[in-house]
Amino acid sequence: MVNVKHPYLKIATLIVLMALAPLGYAIANQPVTANHGVGVLKSASPSAFVGENVTYQIIVNNPSDFDLHNINVTDQLLGFRDTIPFMEKNNLTGVTYTLNRTVICSDPNPLVNTVNVEAIDSEGAYSTASAQAITTVKYWIQINKTGPYFAHEGEPIKYSIVVKNLADSPMANVTVRDELVGFSWRGDLSVGESNEFNLTYVVPLNAADPLINKVTAIANVNDTIICAQKTWSVDILKPKIEVEKTVVPKKVYPNENVTYTITVTNTGDAVLYNISLSDSVYGPAPAEIIPSSLSPGDSFAWSFNATINEKTINIANATAFDILGMKVYDLDEACVYVKPVKPVFGLNITATGTAVNITNPSDQRTAHLTFNATVEKSSMGCNELRVTVGSLTIGDKVYTIEKGWGHIALRCDKIIVHLQVKSPDGVKLHVVLKGTLSNGKVTFTKPQSKLAGQFFLALEGTLTKIVK
Repeated sequence: MVNVKHPYLKIATLIVLMALAPLGYAIANQPVTANHGVGVLKSASPSAFVGENVTYQIIVNNPSDFDLHNINVTDQLLGFRDTIPFMEKNNLTGVTYTLNRTVICSDPNPLVNTVNVEAIDSEGAYSTASAQAITTVKYWIQINKTGPYFAHEGEPIKYSIVVKNLADSPMANVTVRDELVGFSWRGDLSVGESNEFNLTYVVPLNAADPLINKVTAIANVNDTIICAQKTWSVDILKPKIEVEKTVVPKKVYPNENVTYTITVTNTGDAVLYNISLSDSVYGPAPAEIIPSSLSPGDSFAWSFNATINEKTINIANATAFDILGMKVYDLDEACVYVKPVKPVFGLNITATGTAVNITNPSDQRTAHLTFNATVEKSSMGCNELRVTVGSLTIGDKVYTIEKGWGHIALRCDKIIVHLQVKSPDGVKLHVVLKGTLSNGKVTFTKPQSKLAGQFFLALEGTLTKIVK
């Protein structure tokens, strides 16, 4: 037979939060010099086996210089709550509670129990205090469980369960159960004997994450139910990687540059390793931009420029592995279209006129405009115009034309031009020119033609075709 022994009760007096410093107390929420407060002491059996009772003793007293009212005493573990209506000042004897609780196999080890008290004294001061008692849990029967730390859905994982008799006599009808795995065993264990069970479990789809598995060993000793529990937690990994590829601009003329940006993001719940990134046209990404690992939610990017001469479709491909070696990958593509260049003719426009200050119409200055452009065919009858070089002079200031674009409709004698110009002091401004064409003459009229809200432009001049 197993001798279930109740160890000698040793009083383990632990910390209190109370009022008077000379007695080893401290006051919660009150200055020490005020001599307000409520006191509590707690003790418990220093150790107990599963299935045995732990005896707790709680002493509530009043170390302060003021009477206490409505002292609330709460111990959640014991399910205990009481109210002491009144306690006179400097009462160090106080009220003693003796309570018992049976240790169960699901209790943590060590078993920490806290009691809390609160009170209001005759001066209206509110005080709180708490104390803990710690009991070491002992076991007649030992159960251990091990398994992997990580797994994937749909994959088998292996658990090992070891049950051992720690008592000084044999145990009969010991039951070991693992409900998640669907395992149950009943048998006998001699003194010091252990039994190991190796189990395989296939992680189902949509399994709980983490996957927590509990095994329980139960035996009846001298009409006392003794038990032990062990849990094992497995992190169910769902690795995933996402690639996003963009290109700016998406349409270019031959021999123009574009900028590609490839962003790789860990959209799963597992850290990724051995990351690679490549482009089907431009090859692998530089090694220095690829991190050694990528945590969930983190990302990195690769940007580069390229010169485009023909329609280009290229694919970015990223791969990575989680800690178990599962490979994940993703692809994304970007397409650049090349606009056809079919020049009909080159064009030179030279025009002279007046620039009128928008805010002060009496301020009028001589203006001169000259630029060259290339005209390309359009199926809409309104040909596309691209300015290549030129300048705009207003008074004594010369604005350099950096680029320009617009449309010219020879059939309906209309022209619209947008110019980006730079002033002598380096400021970039926008010019809009709207006008008409007639027998090689061009006229830009105000107020449709203007310089960035500063001047209205009224210009007349010549349009000269340069045949290609």
